[in-house]
Amino acid sequence: LGCLATVNRLRHLPTYKDKVARCGVTGLGLLSYPVLMAADILLYKAELVPVGQDQLPHIEFTREIARAFNHTFRELFPEPQAHLTSRATVPSLDGQGAMAKSVPGSYINLADEPEMIAAKLARAVTDPARKRRTDPGEPKRCTVFALHELYTRAEELADIAASCRRAHIGCVECKALLAGEISAGLEGFRGKRRELAADPSVVIDVLRDGAQRARPIAEATMAEVKEVMGLARA
Repeated sequence: LGCLATVNRLRHLPTYKDKVARCGVTGLGLLSYPVLMAADILLYKAELVPVGQDQLPHIEFTREIARAFNHTFRELFPEPQAHLTSRATVPSLDGQGAMAKSVPGSYINLADEPEMIAAKLARAVTDPARKRRTDPGEPKRCTVFALHELYTRAEELADIAASCRRAHIGCVECKALLAGEISAGLEGFRGKRRELAADPSVVIDVLRDGAQRARPIAEATMAEVKEVMGLARA
């Protein structure tokens, strides 16, 4: 698949350009990552792939790679479509794009304890127009409010928005409310994670079972690939 991708095409993917802008020099691994992602998808002939908004260019790239392979050899791979949820992007705490584990200070871990969640949110970017507690704000410009939309109930969300616009609530209070909502929302996940961490054999068994079921599918696809490319052994 790497032979069907051009360096120029890979360099123009938004995720790569964003990383270069943030970090400067990057390695081959980052540049070629979309090819690996395409291989993971096409190996199982996936037709629908659950992704976030920021990964849409990678899905389009995968479609291009599938199209190029099918044109060069013969029709083998479906062109996968993206499956987006109602909230396709989780905004970064630093106000720059989406949360990313590769960017320190931009994300909240699902396993973070309430104290850590509150500490991270305390540094989150809010409406730049609110320089003082008495300044009215606009929730649509606020990263914290965008996260509220993921976790806070509709009626409470409307109250927070109205209070922000009237300067009846400050950013510190707004962040504290959000920290409580996120902590409560992730409580079940943290509990299940602790349960699995206490007995890692459960996770290992699940991974082993998944690999056993996936391996025949991958092997069948690779056999087809080698056949159409003329690489199959006689």
